[in-house]
Amino acid sequence: MGGRERRIKAFPGANIQPKDLMETQDIKKNSFPVWILPAIFLGLAVLGGTLSYPWVKSRVSVWMYQEGLASQKAGNAAGAMEWFRKSSILGCAQADYYLGFCYLNGLGVARDYPLAVGWLQKSAGEGNPSAADLAGYCFLEGWGVAKDESRAFAYFYDSARGGNPDGENNLGECYLN
Repeated sequence: MGGRERRIKAFPGANIQPKDLMETQDIKKNSFPVWILPAIFLGLAVLGGTLSYPWVKSRVSVWMYQEGLASQKAGNAAGAMEWFRKSSILGCAQADYYLGFCYLNGLGVARDYPLAVGWLQKSAGEGNPSAADLAGYCFLEGWGVAKDESRAFAYFYDSARGGNPDGENNLGECYLN
């Protein structure tokens, strides 16, 4: 036993703790590229087929959605659209809403009202009250669809039930008129 302990202690670096390695290699805090972990995670998820697990799909779609918001904030509307599309494929209702919003306003893509209404309806069907309000407004004004006040009312009602203040306001306007 005594000989074995000596060999372990005699091995170079045997007494170095992980925190000592960090100090000796002079690694700075936050020097690791932030994008690398999500990229590795996504690559492994796609290759391993783990995107079929809902929690993995959800986290990856939220990460993609956040990348889209960051691109939009940086002024890259086309890049934001690509991230929103990718996130939408994985089932992010908020990304569907932003796709509809971008098509409605021509942000990063050509303005396309029928396509915008389709994305907004998809997001509203997934329970997004903001999308329901905007879809209702499209039906009220006839943007990309035939004017239909009863469908607009139904979307405003869903939006108001979801707690959207604009939906509540538009629903009130429907009752006044």
